[in-house]
Amino acid sequence: RPDTMQMPVSGLILLLAAGASARGSGGVLECEACQVGTKLAGDLPLERLKPLIYAAAVPVCIALKGTGECDPHTPEGKWACRDLCLGMMKEEESILVDILSSSNYTSERKCEAFGLCKKNPDPKETPQLLRTNISDLRREPRWANWPENGGAPTGYFVHVSDVHLQRDYQFGAEADCGQPICCRAEAGAARSRRTAAGAYGDHRCDASPQLLASMGHAIAGLDLRPDFFLNTGDDPAHDVWHQTPALNLAAVGQVSSVLAESGAGDRPHAQCFGNHEAEPVNQYKGLGGDAWLYNGAADAWRRWLSSSAEESLRFGGFYTMRIAPKLWAVNFHSTLFDNGDWYFLADGGDFSGQFAWARDVLSQIRSRGDKAYVLHHHPQDRDEGFSGAFNRLLEDFEDVVVATFAGHAHTSFFRVHHDVRTRTTPKRVQFVPGSGTPGGDLNPTFRVYKYDPATYEVLDYVQYWLDLREANANYTKGAPAVWRQDEPATRLFGVKDLSPKSLADLALSWTKGNDSMPSWINYAKQYTRHCQNYTTAAKRVSEACKSLSYAASTVAPDVCGGDSVAEIPSQGLSRE
Repeated sequence: RPDTMQMPVSGLILLLAAGASARGSGGVLECEACQVGTKLAGDLPLERLKPLIYAAAVPVCIALKGTGECDPHTPEGKWACRDLCLGMMKEEESILVDILSSSNYTSERKCEAFGLCKKNPDPKETPQLLRTNISDLRREPRWANWPENGGAPTGYFVHVSDVHLQRDYQFGAEADCGQPICCRAEAGAARSRRTAAGAYGDHRCDASPQLLASMGHAIAGLDLRPDFFLNTGDDPAHDVWHQTPALNLAAVGQVSSVLAESGAGDRPHAQCFGNHEAEPVNQYKGLGGDAWLYNGAADAWRRWLSSSAEESLRFGGFYTMRIAPKLWAVNFHSTLFDNGDWYFLADGGDFSGQFAWARDVLSQIRSRGDKAYVLHHHPQDRDEGFSGAFNRLLEDFEDVVVATFAGHAHTSFFRVHHDVRTRTTPKRVQFVPGSGTPGGDLNPTFRVYKYDPATYEVLDYVQYWLDLREANANYTKGAPAVWRQDEPATRLFGVKDLSPKSLADLALSWTKGNDSMPSWINYAKQYTRHCQNYTTAAKRVSEACKSLSYAASTVAPDVCGGDSVAEIPSQGLSRE
């Protein structure tokens, strides 16, 4: 899949070479054959390497139906696959050429990136390359709702994620064009009413500008004004074969502007990057290689940043900022460690010294007696690799980190992280709100959290969602879109609070209960925002184990024995 596969489409040329020379070798010869292939390819002049990649990979991509993302059986099938594969090659050619021709990576590291040699499970550490002095508050805005400026907090904040704004979305265009997302002018007018793109979006496409505007209007109309805003990334759409740096930055800027108009303009707003802000998708290069994005985002978000936060953002794509008088958002750039990022896999380390930077920042927050919310795009539910290193870091600062907030999965859920050593004590909760895009048969959503302004503990949340089919139908009648709200989470799930202990007990009750439990039914409905039937027994047990994260096999061995926590599943372009 163009945004989730662990190697670009162009990498198929290396797979074919390794497979032809080492088929059935059980992995050892495949690794050796790949190393030989990368050495040969790396020695080719660039003017010969580029056409070779196109000549070999485009036909393979088309033959494999765009790795399953284009449909040759639709009326547009032939065009759909060729357009997708040529577009992806245009995006990915530079990555493969860059890595193959680079002397910074060994052949073995390159083949680890290609998935043909066994990877080192843990990212190597990198010395601290940047220090942020959090006491340097120059140019930090004077937020009117802070007590020190004469204001008063309401005790609520908003969390949005994975908006995936499709800026070229066209009302009435064909929504079933044989590509990962459609609803564009080039797909032509709809062949029937059933396949026509609705005004607010389509489950086969991404968020229309009208849907984003409607979300902003709903946030602006909340009864109590939010104290701050969080966005855990993925503003650009899934048309990854048509993207450019300018288009991705335009999406980032437009989402930021709409949130500013909805109330974030004079309130703190913190955001981390997702895998779709990169261009090509997933491919963060490390220091210097992503300056176009970090500088462009810093320009778009400058109204919310202190001087030190802006400096850090421009340096490495991560930063920290105050979102309440004694509460910091630590915006972690987790997508630098994604298994879909060839540069990370080839390097195998911490590109920008981000772990050392975060440890230093959290130490400073501790010394001030302050607290932190940690934002990261990918849910981190493993105790190995980057995820394990990340969770161990947070456990070292359990007195500082109140909760973490993520996105990427598009569904709405929570995860309880236990202590890393014994896996028996619930330590913190990871909140994942769901997506702003309706793609993947989900209703668009955002969350409003209630928190304690003194301790910053998350007390409750309410899920807001739009019934997409209803909104599109009402639009044709001249009626406005209506954003619905669920009951507060504590009431839906029958828990006294959202503490790690309460939510761990809730998940454990699902492992022992039945499908008619009100808490499970309510959770399952909210998982897709009332768009899919998610209430089966298999899903109940699976979700219970996933909610317990890497501790599942310890605290519920009879049900969650073994390696029960899988990576967030790839569900195609409309999911991630």
